[in-house]
Amino acid sequence: MKTFVSLAGALALALSPLAAAAEGPRADIQIGRNSGGSTEAYLRYVAPPALGPFQPVYGVSWSSRNEGWAGAGLAYTWRGAAQGTFVRASVMPGLYRRGSGRDLGGAFSVRSGIDLGYGFAGGASVTLSISHRSNVGLYRRNPGMNTVSLGLSLPLR
Repeated sequence: MKTFVSLAGALALALSPLAAAAEGPRADIQIGRNSGGSTEAYLRYVAPPALGPFQPVYGVSWSSRNEGWAGAGLAYTWRGAAQGTFVRASVMPGLYRRGSGRDLGGAFSVRSGIDLGYGFAGGASVTLSISHRSNVGLYRRNPGMNTVSLGLSLPLR
């Protein structure tokens, strides 16, 4: 967890000169593999900025081992110098259901993630995403779980 947070922080600092983009509402679908050995589908709604440049974000995921997660939080999007490129960071507290998957120590977990994306004319974009879920030390057991996924993001306007 500390390594992931350190890498995410370093990436955020490195990209801080890039302007935050005014984003409209988006629906994301991602398919990936988590470190518990499950295939995972992740659906997310990214709202327009509401707290300065920060976007409210809501997500749910379900895995092939019946692990479930639902949460809400904030995202921030940076647009790159190269046409169409962007980075989106998000932090979302939520609830985790173990199913027959990895024991994360308890129901509460925070999902933090970084999406690297490329947007096309018309608004659709593709992403490569890395996320981490952890109970942030609230429970005695805190193994964490990482997910790497590919996604499609569609504008809702």
